[in-house]
Amino acid sequence: RMANVVVPIKRSVEPLDLTPSLQENLPAQVFHFKDVDREFFLVGTAHVSPESVRDVVKTIELVKPDTILIELCSDRRMILSDDASAQFKASKEMSFAEILEKMKTDRTSALQLCLGKFYKKVGDQLDVFPGEEFRAAANAGQALGCRVVFGDRRASITLARAWAKLSTFRRLHLLAYFVYSLIVVDLFGVKKEDIEKLKSADALDEMLEELGSSFPQLFQVLKTERDLVMAYKLRHCQGQRIVGVYGLGHIKGIMDSFYEDIDIAELESVPSAAVEKKSVLGRMVKTVAILGVISFFVYKRFRHNAP
Repeated sequence: RMANVVVPIKRSVEPLDLTPSLQENLPAQVFHFKDVDREFFLVGTAHVSPESVRDVVKTIELVKPDTILIELCSDRRMILSDDASAQFKASKEMSFAEILEKMKTDRTSALQLCLGKFYKKVGDQLDVFPGEEFRAAANAGQALGCRVVFGDRRASITLARAWAKLSTFRRLHLLAYFVYSLIVVDLFGVKKEDIEKLKSADALDEMLEELGSSFPQLFQVLKTERDLVMAYKLRHCQGQRIVGVYGLGHIKGIMDSFYEDIDIAELESVPSAAVEKKSVLGRMVKTVAILGVISFFVYKRFRHNAP
């Protein structure tokens, strides 16, 4: 006789009963839920969208939280500095030779410098630099006396875990995508309306599904694991009324994982296979390769809009 098997029921978050004022005025890309007596408001953003910046500031001013979590880490804290915009503009004009030299002399993060190159074509056509919504969130929070907390895993750990999961062939495949993405951007460019499409859940789902199909190991580290880490940090942060600012593609994963039993120590560890000699060129290749595959899938979604 077979024993009864008890299948645990996955607990889901419960939506808040909003006041009429919040219900009417919160931006469309704000997702809210409660956990006992705590209230959560998650703002889904597109990282190069001026509209997202306005959504974040408006939400914080309406909600008046005591804690704000942002999709940043200590490796990317430069985004919050007062001269972040100037640094971004300077880095996107640097040649790769200049980037290598700066990494040698200043020990500057490869991620920080390559992000400038990565977003050059996009940033040239927009009035906002990538991640501006996080700086806006921090400034709005400080004006209200809120606690501002990093809510993501360190980028260096994410990149190391992603790189360790890829074979030599798949690493070369990533580099090929990076080169291709540069060609696509140079030929077609990107329109402001295309960037706003990144705030569409359907467009993001399709893009993430395509990324997962082509690079499942990368998808696991960049998307699934980070959703778990951000859900853990959100659930365990201090405060009764909390605003989280995340890329729209992470919102569903964070909410679905909120009550999961998450092994945060494992998710924030670097596999032994990833511990290797950290040459400047090696750090550069790893960073641009992984950023390159992301850029490819973003631009691939919208290249049909070219004139």
